Amino acid sequence: LITGSSSGIGKELALQLSQKNFHVLLTGKDKNKLEKVQKEIKLQKGSSTIFILNLKDHHEIDRLGYEIFKKFNKLDILILNAGILGTLGPLHHQNVEEFEEVININLISNFRLIRALDPLLKTEKSQGKAIVISSGVANNPRAYWGAYAISKAALENMTKIWALENIKTNLKINII
Repeated sequence: LITGSSSGIGKELALQLSQKNFHVLLTGKDKNKLEKVQKEIKLQKGSSTIFILNLKDHHEIDRLGYEIFKKFNKLDILILNAGILGTLGPLHHQNVEEFEEVININLISNFRLIRALDPLLKTEKSQGKAIVISSGVANNPRAYWGAYAISKAALENMTKIWALENIKTNLKINII
């Protein structure tokens, strides 16, 4: 499963994994874009399933785990790629709603995804790998990158905690 697989890094990861014979679960909020990616995968003789997923809808995220369980019974690889930048500018000028949206999409929605999908990554039949896409500003903050840098720093810390909690499991968790 790749979040944000309708464009950019997520789309390229989906295309690459499908070429390696993985059935790719495409997620995003734009059905048309996801269908275009699915068409490209099919042209390359790959296979995929689309899950329309708006990361602002926490209940939708919570249901995703159950939907994947019903259809596949497991999840081999989770790539938490989706994120938003927000407006760059002085922190004290940041629009409160936009700041909260960046934190929600880049951090809280990933927490909800981890919560919903962790059991599927640990089944006996799964390969159990999680990859979290971060940013250099998580550890090297830049002026004017407020909400984004804060959200990515928190995401990395959350991912490290999740990895520590899974030392004795087969689940392998990495930050890129």
